[in-house]
Amino acid sequence: MFLGPLLFTGLIVLAVYLLVGPGKFNIGSTPPPREPAPLEILDQRLARGDIDRREYDEKRRLLEHG
Repeated sequence: MFLGPLLFTGLIVLAVYLLVGPGKFNIGSTPPPREPAPLEILDQRLARGDIDRREYDEKRRLLEHG
């Protein structure tokens, strides 16, 4: 008599969990880091000194205009 309603409630909870999906319950978790945009990478390379200003301008023009 006690076991029937308990099993029924458990099945409902399991069905809701499976319908919504396990990833939906991660409330408060941090989102994955985003990939930097190509222009951000180019800016970082110039700031580090990996490329000079001429190469930066050339690559930026290619990224902006194709």
